[in-house]
Amino acid sequence: MSAMILVGAVAPAFAERLFAEGWAPVELGHFIIPLAASIVAVLASRRMQPHQRLLKLWTMLLALGCFYIAGEEHSWGQHFFNWQTPESWAAINVQNETNLHNASAWANHKPRAVIQIGIFVTVIILPVIAMLGALQPLRTRLAPILPQQATLLAGASALFWLFYEEARKSLGLPQLVPRESEAQETFIYLFLLIYALGLLAPGKTRRARTEEEVAEDLLLRT
Repeated sequence: MSAMILVGAVAPAFAERLFAEGWAPVELGHFIIPLAASIVAVLASRRMQPHQRLLKLWTMLLALGCFYIAGEEHSWGQHFFNWQTPESWAAINVQNETNLHNASAWANHKPRAVIQIGIFVTVIILPVIAMLGALQPLRTRLAPILPQQATLLAGASALFWLFYEEARKSLGLPQLVPRESEAQETFIYLFLLIYALGLLAPGKTRRARTEEEVAEDLLLRT
């Protein structure tokens, strides 16, 4: 994040090229990062045991979601191969592209909002709950799907760009990078990739704990 701000401050022309539409590094990363997250999630699901059905389902949903993001970001190949958008679809797509998120306000904003809420919970709510020692049984039961600490930096960076963009528009703050929304997306996708890697890691591809194990763990802690 600091590198983005530094480049925007000392080399604004170079920053414009980095954040340009199409094949620029930031936009290209918005295809590569979620695609990598999708592949990692598939690999993680294949390592799970037969009794981990719910965790495997969750991981496959993550894989499908990340694949959808990668496809949407480059209009399912249109940005690479430059095909023409069919007239019928161009009539409802605000950017004349073959994707869904520019054809519907719901498809554009609601999925992003769900991820933003998840990041907010990860970065703000869960650490507070852990610090207070609250909801330990619930946190223990949900441990297989909770984001790991390695996601915190990417999540905090995504929240920074989210809040800074709104503050800049409201308070007239200086623009730190050419497109704050693109910077936010970069860190959202990094958050998803790191989360997927955590599911793949041996310590995170774990089985769901039984109620007896949770109770035993709580007994040992008291």
